[in-house]
Amino acid sequence: WETTEDSPDKFDTRQLNLLDNFAQTIGVDDKIINFINDSRRVAEFFTVDVIEQNIEIFKLLRNPVDERELHVNSNDETSKSAPQSDLNQSTRDSIGDTPKTLNRADLSVSIASRRRRP
Repeated sequence: WETTEDSPDKFDTRQLNLLDNFAQTIGVDDKIINFINDSRRVAEFFTVDVIEQNIEIFKLLRNPVDERELHVNSNDETSKSAPQSDLNQSTRDSIGDTPKTLNRADLSVSIASRRRRP
């Protein structure tokens, strides 16, 4: 199996997933039966509006290496600016202002008023 390091012009797994999702979104993910007819059918989907609304996909198709580098660089910048935490996700979820889980014990237990001894 080749990697993007071996062949940088190939799509990586993330890029293939983006392309698959795009194909499903515009409805061109059917199995190819007749290459010429199917190619024409797919080409009809690529209107100016579709291209403008999905410019990142077309940049990816044009140059996967540049798109990959841009993605890596933007993730590096995001991770540098994001606050670092030693807490795992479930711990972070449980210490926020509002609980992310529902504690059923709190709902089912009623608190009786104190009785005064005569």
